[in-house]
Amino acid sequence: MLPASPLPPEAPLTPLDKAVPGDAGLVPLDAVASLGWNVLREDVPLPVAVIRRERLAHNSAWMRRFSPSAVPTSPRTARRR
Repeated sequence: MLPASPLPPEAPLTPLDKAVPGDAGLVPLDAVASLGWNVLREDVPLPVAVIRRERLAHNSAWMRRFSPSAVPTSPRTARRR
């Protein structure tokens, strides 16, 4: 079993989180899309993965079939539940 995330769900992203620019400061999760960060312009530190939302949802549903308890696969995923 994965340990629970030490951060509350409303905790903002910080420059210490992966793919967050060093000069970003504290960024609420719901504000990330409005910042206009662009991977191709290298606005975020590399390497970074870009995943299609519908593909992620499909793969998550597929993986949940193997785990009856629906264990989160990462601390950030656990925060959003």
